Amino acid sequence: MAMTLTVDDGAAQKRRLERKERRHEHRRRAILDAARSILAREGIQNFSVNAVAKAADVSKPAVYYYFESKEELIFELAVDAEFEEAQKLQQALAADAGGLGALEVLLNAYVVHYLSDLDKFRLRYVWPQVLGISSRLLEADSHRRTCEIDALVSKRIERDRQQGRLKQGVDAVQATRLARVMAHGIVAQACHTATANGEVRLDALELCQSACDQWKQAAA
Repeated sequence: MAMTLTVDDGAAQKRRLERKERRHEHRRRAILDAARSILAREGIQNFSVNAVAKAADVSKPAVYYYFESKEELIFELAVDAEFEEAQKLQQALAADAGGLGALEVLLNAYVVHYLSDLDKFRLRYVWPQVLGISSRLLEADSHRRTCEIDALVSKRIERDRQQGRLKQGVDAVQATRLARVMAHGIVAQACHTATANGEVRLDALELCQSACDQWKQAAA
C-alpha cells in the first residue's frame, strides 16, 4: 500500500529541503569567498582547488561538488563582479542627463566603482583572460546586462543627435564603445600603478574629466 503524506508531513519535507538548499548555498558562497580571498592576496599564480579547499575549510571533493575546475570558480566570481558593475552603472544612469551626460556618467561610474576595489576589476577582466575563459563570459547573463546599459547610453546619444543637440556626425554606438574602452584603460592603468598597499599612482578622475571635456568639444 502506498504511503500518503499528510499536510504536516509535506510541510516538514519542504522545510528539510529548504534547510538543505540553504546549507548548500552557504557552503558554495564560502568556497567562492575563499577563492576571492586567495586571488586578492596572492594572485593567480598560487590559485588552486587545493588552496581554495584549505581556505574554505572543506575537502577538495567538496569544492569539486560545486565547481568542476578552478576555471569554473573564476568564471563564477567574474560573473558576480560584472553583475555588481552593471548594478552600479544602472543606478548611476537612473537620472537622464542627456547623451553626453550619459557618456560622462558611464565613464566616471565605471572608474569610481573599480578604483574602490581593483581586485574586482582583476576578477572580471584580468584573471579570466589569463585562464582563457573571457569569451565564455560574453555569453553570461551578466554581460547581457552590460550590453543593455550600453544600449541605453547609445539611445540617449542618438536621441540628442536627432534633436540637434549634438553634431549629426556623432555615432552613438561608437561613442559608447569608446567610453567603455577609455574607462577600462584608465582602471587597467591604475592596476599597473597601484602600490603594494593599494594606493593608485594615477589621477584617474582627472583623466575621466579630460576625456569628457574633449567629447563635449568634439560633439556639441
